[in-house]
Amino acid sequence: MNTFTYYNPTRIEFGRGKENNIGAMIAEQGIKRLLLVYGTGSIKKNGLYERVIASLAAAGIDYEELDGVVSNPLLSRVHDGIEIVKTHNLEAVLG
Repeated sequence: MNTFTYYNPTRIEFGRGKENNIGAMIAEQGIKRLLLVYGTGSIKKNGLYERVIASLAAAGIDYEELDGVVSNPLLSRVHDGIEIVKTHNLEAVLG
């Protein structure tokens, strides 16, 4: 096996109203462009989408979207996300 270092920082926030601060939390890390990944509709039905988008806008964060992602997505869908990240030079993924 080759010697390597794998560094995977992940921040997971739980609690009521946390989505209203997501833009500020991301901006603290110096991130300006991200991929917003979500499923098939409940995020828009329950208003979460609008709150997240408003928070990103308030923090000056641009985003691209990958919607319709299901649990255990097909590898082809993962490749779709990778292509979006590469094409738009994105710095992070928000799911």
